[in-house]
Amino acid sequence: MNFKSCLLSPVPRLLIPVACLLLLAACGRKPETPPADLGPAPAIADFVLKNLASEFPGEIQTAEYAGQVQLVLFFRTDDAACRGAVAGWNGLQKEFHDRGFVLVGVVVDDRP
Repeated sequence: MNFKSCLLSPVPRLLIPVACLLLLAACGRKPETPPADLGPAPAIADFVLKNLASEFPGEIQTAEYAGQVQLVLFFRTDDAACRGAVAGWNGLQKEFHDRGFVLVGVVVDDRP
């Protein structure tokens, strides 16, 4: 019996698909374990920022937003990528403000 006739016999033709199926079954996904409950996020450290913008004079204190999700975003206004990102962040602020999301933007331009 040569190799070609061995492959054409019914037993090897049946063994190849069975072996492939067993191999695929052995490579199956493991069940995912649910993530551990991390609990509430730690509170942000309280700090005060002086607001130099004329339309919002005064100070911004993070303690005013206790219990809300606070995102402090540092960006430059002279960078096109930063300006584009800020537009997206502002959209999130508008969308999630009623659900306790607060965006605090800090401009870090090199202006006197």
